[in-house]
Amino acid sequence: MRKSLFFIGTLFISLQLFAQSRQVTGKVTDQSGTAIPNASVIVKGTQTGTATDSDGKYTIEIPANGKTLVISSVGQTETEINIGNQTQIDVQLKPAGDLSEVVVVGYQTFKKSEVTGSVAKVAGEEIAQKPIGSFTQLIQGKAPGVQVTGQSGRPGQNGYIRVRGTGSINASNEPLIILDGIYINTVSYNMLNPNDIEDISILKDASAQAIYGSRAANGVIVITTKKGKGKPELRYSFQYGESKAIDPKNVRLMNSREKLDYEFQGNYTNPILDSMIENRVASAIFPAGSTLNSITEAQRLELWSLAESRGAGDWSKVLLVKGMTQKHEVALSGSGDKFRYYLSMNKEDNDGVVYGSYWNRTGGRMNIEYNALDWLRVGTNLGLTYTKENQVREPFNTQNSYAAAFLYNPYEPVYLEDGKFNNTFQGFSSLEGTTNNPQVQDRISSFATIFAEAKFFKHLTLKTQLGINYS
Repeated sequence: MRKSLFFIGTLFISLQLFAQSRQVTGKVTDQSGTAIPNASVIVKGTQTGTATDSDGKYTIEIPANGKTLVISSVGQTETEINIGNQTQIDVQLKPAGDLSEVVVVGYQTFKKSEVTGSVAKVAGEEIAQKPIGSFTQLIQGKAPGVQVTGQSGRPGQNGYIRVRGTGSINASNEPLIILDGIYINTVSYNMLNPNDIEDISILKDASAQAIYGSRAANGVIVITTKKGKGKPELRYSFQYGESKAIDPKNVRLMNSREKLDYEFQGNYTNPILDSMIENRVASAIFPAGSTLNSITEAQRLELWSLAESRGAGDWSKVLLVKGMTQKHEVALSGSGDKFRYYLSMNKEDNDGVVYGSYWNRTGGRMNIEYNALDWLRVGTNLGLTYTKENQVREPFNTQNSYAAAFLYNPYEPVYLEDGKFNNTFQGFSSLEGTTNNPQVQDRISSFATIFAEAKFFKHLTLKTQLGINYS
């Protein structure tokens, strides 16, 4: 009887688990039937997603609450498909680019159908769908011909932007960044709150130089911030996320005994390095003055025993931690017959996956416009941001915490007997430096413009603007 009940219970649990998720496969192509590789396939409202392979095929697990697939790719229109009871969903994407879209080109705005040059646009709707904290992440994968690569994994770190590739080995390849009509540098756009951006236009060919000159040789990115519209609206948003470094345990590294055997076998052939390593090993296990060459077979066994009994530190558990990000934002916007406004404040705390690293940002924005006369409009755009970050040593330095998790000897304890952090073979502790000698940077960035716009005739408007960008 008990066996029967156990079998029925097990079968019931199995059926329940099966009902919770199922697998859907398919293929993503363009209008000509050509497979689209690396297309994004996401279950709407969840964190479940995948990408198509080189043949445009995909396989995805659908959770119990999954009802809609969202398929997107660069240069194609995002498509939503109702899953229903389907197990095979093939999707044909249409080319992106609504010719009625308005893009900002220098001093004017045009419909895409009226622009002769190469222009890409990231609209506000797309920005709102990406819960990220970096400006460069906004345009990553959103515009053909625009490449964004990461500099490092540091919290708050922007990426490199390349429009139509790299043009020079020695000279700068950064595009010209224009915010509300005023030039800003790469430091300043890191201060931008992505949720304050209305849209982004990317001018990719030589026609941009007709207005901006030689500085537009690497392309131009025109950023327009939000303006008030409609009835008064108060909005609050909160975001929370976690990140985790690649576990060093996924890489097969030598344990204490294997590493000691490796050193005993004389694989360090450089005499200087050999001497340094020998003394480092000896100082970790034996009193000062001992060397590997002076250790007997009996002492070698004792060495292994001591290394294991000391706990032989797992550096990765201390050096690499769980990263957390939380962001709060409140915004007030609205407009009337003569007045429109947009006010916002935001705070973001970003703790990195490397012990002691963080990047915090606090900022605010005020965009105000006033129709003083039927033909005269005046306004101001103000932005103020404060950031604070603790930088870890860069990857090119052997004291970098992430590198240390792989390079430090497995038989050396993380902590010494007096509770202090152990040093490395270079005589410096990454943990000690991060804790007691932080590389903290504080930065204040402000952006302000005032403008007056007079409309004399239907097709004649004169606008004057003064801007300040201070960091």
